[in-house]
Order: sequence, then C-alpha cells, then structure tokens
Amino acid sequence: MASTQANDDLPMLLLKIARGHEQGWIESLRKAVPKSRRRFDLPMPPWVDEDYRQLARGYLAVFEETVMKTGTVRREAYIDSIVEGMLKSGVPIDYLVHVSVATQAGLLVDWVAEVPPEQRPAAIDWLMGYFADYIADMMGAGARYLLRG
Repeated sequence: MASTQANDDLPMLLLKIARGHEQGWIESLRKAVPKSRRRFDLPMPPWVDEDYRQLARGYLAVFEETVMKTGTVRREAYIDSIVEGMLKSGVPIDYLVHVSVATQAGLLVDWVAEVPPEQRPAAIDWLMGYFADYIADMMGAGARYLLRG
C-alpha cells in the first residue's frame, strides 16, 4: 500500500523538485539551444539569462498545470505561442523538437537524481509520459499552424 501512495504523490514531488530547479532549467536550455542551432545551421539568438528564465518559467507553469490537474489552458497557450512564433520566424518544427527533447533529457536527469532511489523508476516512467505528451502537443500545434498557413 505504501508504494501506491508514493506513486500517487510522485507528480507533486516532481513539481517540488522542478520549482527548486530554475537555474537547472536555464542551464539545460543554455546547452540545448546552441546544440540544436548548430544542428539546423541556425544563427544563435542574442539571448541573455532573462530570456532563458522566461522560457523556463513558462514551461514550469505548464508543468505545474499538468501536475495540479487544473486544465490545459496554459499548456495550449504556451505551446501555440512558441511554435507559431518560431515557425513564423523561419525556424523549422524539427528544430523545436530537437531543442525540446535535449532540454527535457537534461531536466529528467537533474530531477530524478533528487527522487528517493526506490521511486526513481516510477519517476522516470512518469516524466517520459509527460515529456512525450508535450512533444506530441508541440507537433500538433506545428501541424495546425502549417495547415493554416
């Protein structure tokens, strides 16, 4: 019975960890963006810490909304605005997937390291589902934008 309760509390534990990792989000983005930009031969944007911080805080709000089960309004608005803005500026959708997956891989490693060892497999499983859903939603937003355009 205790493991069921622990698994039920797992998303809240992950949210607590995520809230304490703003600098980790920024560092993950700071690593992912240049790698993805090089991969797709895109110029590096002149971003400063505040630009990365804004992305991280938006993503945290989306993550929080999911964990708290308060709907999908933030998630849809966040994904739609990022995808549409990037596609309008000529950035390809596969770049967005690349940078998102790279960022999420960094977050998964950082967050799971703070989960009690006996809960790590469940945390990895939960985060894999969350991140896969996020990427699927991003691809859907990209497809909708491209079909409109």
